[in-house]
Amino acid sequence: MDALIRDGLPWALSALTIWALVLAGRQHPLAWALGFVIQVPWAAWIIYTEAWGLLPMNVGLALTYGWNHVFTPLRPERRMLLAPKSRFKKTRLPVPPLPPAPEVTPEFRREVEAAMGRHVERARQELAAKPATVRRWL
Repeated sequence: MDALIRDGLPWALSALTIWALVLAGRQHPLAWALGFVIQVPWAAWIIYTEAWGLLPMNVGLALTYGWNHVFTPLRPERRMLLAPKSRFKKTRLPVPPLPPAPEVTPEFRREVEAAMGRHVERARQELAAKPATVRRWL
């Protein structure tokens, strides 16, 4: 029994710890609580085997899991995993259609082209006013 506790228990606890991390990555609502609870048997194993070098890691993980369980907000769709199921049918509200796109008239197109031409001409004038050394780098 002693060999099973010393050699087998760390493998099982390691698998549970990795599973808790995978659940946390998937934002399962109980992942951080599960990780915190797993640290209790780890602490017992550390004390039983006198593996004191693992104690700081155990305390650090327990603090991290506890902190994240209390202070990490869940996305709304994940929060719903903890909520009781509704007896009511979920209905979607109708989405209003988009208004038709305005038509581009030839007058509007000419105005835009003229405005663009003015901006391009002003940029050319500003560039010509700069010294030749600056123009070379632009």
